[in-house]
Amino acid sequence: AVAASQGAGATVETIERIADRVLASDHVLAIVNRVGNPRTWTSRELHDIEARFVTAITTMTIPRLDTVAMAGVLERFETLGVDQRAAVEAICTSTAAVSVLIGPAGTGKTFTLDAVRSVFEDAGLRVIGVAPSARAALELSSGANLTTSTIHALLERWDRGLDDPIPGSLLVVDEAGMADIRTLERLVTRQLDTGGRVLLVGDHHQLPEVGAGGGFAYAATHSPCVAELIVNRRQRETWEQEALQAIRSGTVATAVRAYLDHDRVVVADSPAAMIAAAVDKWFETRAAGLRPVILAGTNDLVDRLNAAVINRLVAVGELDDSTPRSYGTGAFRVGERVVLRRNSIEHTTTGGEIDVANGQTGLITHIADGRLSILLDRDATEIVLSDRYLKRGGQVTHAYALTTHRAQGGTWDLGIAVGTDGLYREGAYVELSRGRAENWIILTSPEAADIYHQTSSDIIRHDHGITPTEDLPPTVETDLVERISRSRANAEQHIAPHTPGLGPTPTDTHTAHAWTHLQQHLGATRVWLTSTDRIEPIWTVTPSYHELLTRRSQLDTILDTAPPDHSRVIEQLRHGQLSFDDTTELLQTATTAQGDRRAWIIEHWPDIVEYQEIARTITTETWGPNPRLLDELLDHNITHQLAAAIRNDEPWLRPALCRATIDDTTHIGTDAITWLEQIADYRNTTRITTIEPLGPRPIGTDTSERQLDTWTSLREFQPSTDIGLDQYDYDIEM
Repeated sequence: AVAASQGAGATVETIERIADRVLASDHVLAIVNRVGNPRTWTSRELHDIEARFVTAITTMTIPRLDTVAMAGVLERFETLGVDQRAAVEAICTSTAAVSVLIGPAGTGKTFTLDAVRSVFEDAGLRVIGVAPSARAALELSSGANLTTSTIHALLERWDRGLDDPIPGSLLVVDEAGMADIRTLERLVTRQLDTGGRVLLVGDHHQLPEVGAGGGFAYAATHSPCVAELIVNRRQRETWEQEALQAIRSGTVATAVRAYLDHDRVVVADSPAAMIAAAVDKWFETRAAGLRPVILAGTNDLVDRLNAAVINRLVAVGELDDSTPRSYGTGAFRVGERVVLRRNSIEHTTTGGEIDVANGQTGLITHIADGRLSILLDRDATEIVLSDRYLKRGGQVTHAYALTTHRAQGGTWDLGIAVGTDGLYREGAYVELSRGRAENWIILTSPEAADIYHQTSSDIIRHDHGITPTEDLPPTVETDLVERISRSRANAEQHIAPHTPGLGPTPTDTHTAHAWTHLQQHLGATRVWLTSTDRIEPIWTVTPSYHELLTRRSQLDTILDTAPPDHSRVIEQLRHGQLSFDDTTELLQTATTAQGDRRAWIIEHWPDIVEYQEIARTITTETWGPNPRLLDELLDHNITHQLAAAIRNDEPWLRPALCRATIDDTTHIGTDAITWLEQIADYRNTTRITTIEPLGPRPIGTDTSERQLDTWTSLREFQPSTDIGLDQYDYDIEM
């Protein structure tokens, strides 16, 4: 984060100096680590959240459930396995306020939860379920017969005073291992504060949280009630069940040897051959009457695999060879399989409404006039997607190949894991546990993969750099063991020590520590960029002309202290006469100097870069509106909500103002005033408190269509040239 804020050209010393200032803050706490581990820090805010979560997990209790009806439920669920039955009994008789159910892949988790739900409901208690994603919530609803929503949708309802938790109720949190600690703590604390209880469900050996994590893993080892399902009911082969358990427990070498011994690893000569081999296996499996899925670790590889399958389907005559028709950013034919990429409320072909979830798959049945008709796999409902779905941020992509994240929770007959990007420990466990009958690994030889990734123009992989040996079979085995052994649950474990990006490891101990810290952040960022959908653009705040002049004056004072032999260069900077490359060269030259000259450049390099950016903004006249425009609005007839926001100097107003104005930043149009009023009303109605004017896109399965339409309409606003206020002279020297 520090490196990104400074831009290209910042030195390690500068970044380290800024980091030191941050670490000296009262809001930062040092963490006591085990001997030999790098020093780490956390924020006081996160520390307090974790402390509350720990208290809830380890100390809070609740009266024992009246389990008179449990015998009847267990009799009705006569097909429960021994481990499933023991889990139901443990959860339903526990006095722990927070219980945990660990459900590894294929162990019958939702069937067990259905039995737990029946016991609580037969006892007269309410049971609801939540999950981090809408797709997981739908799976929980259909598998355990629960009323479900996403975690964020439930928290939003609670914040609005709707569906508050009630004493004695049970909140089931599925896929809890993918919920970040901040969200999980809010959920657990709110439920327990009303006398309810929580059941956290998941597997801390599958895909980890995107944000600050560790909550479920802690609960799984510290809750007074932890039930674990241990029988793999999905994979048919005993050796494959044992191999998956070996990956899960960290005995990776044993697992890799099992896949090699059973000829489940295919090594191709090149990336193109790897894709062709995966497509061959997909067609071979489907010809045998089985349902296959191809899995990969990055969106880029998934796109190439989907294209290869479609080309083969066209070549063999299963798909029409006519030009595909455009929808959104993709092009599709009738008969193609697709996956939905946004939660939404859409219409069925019969005119009804239905919740659709990110990750749902289906078959295209009709394309006409910018509309897609899709037959959903889950319940055979046929839906119609119009341009309204696209305007809400919807996206449709092909579904022959899926990313590892999107496949979690799904089951197929045969799984085909392609490439090594998904083969870190949690990812490999997910990829190799999707298929009931068989699971395969297809990859290039380590040497070919190494050359390919070094010459690829795509984002550098975090796990790049394994050096092969001369003997190919041991190299493949060593490569797989190395990759699958890494965990993404902890950045320190999966960032290779020689990842490209910042150059070789410095020999100086102090500098090497900063280098390692930055590499970890860079690696985590690359993982996110290659495997995660992009978020919506943020609302920017552009400084006004007056603010730029004030800051430039402050920087002038600072730059006047430059060493005499730098004065000419500084003067060139002041007049915007140096390109960014020239400025970078200045840094490289200056850092070879010694003593005070070098120290001054290192200390004030961020100021030099900022000065150049200010000079560019002033020269190109791309400054933002003067914030005093907002104060001027108070003299006009505006709504109470907007007036209150201005008087309270609410932070969302400034980015909204930058969007509301056009070239002439001393004016604000009548349409923009109305727009600001509508945002203030929307925030008041939906209780948004974020700095972002409209907050995040509403994604809850219970979100009203009206709220989604309002959010979309406000987000798409563009100011007109209509002037609503008389020109206001700010007495700014232009």
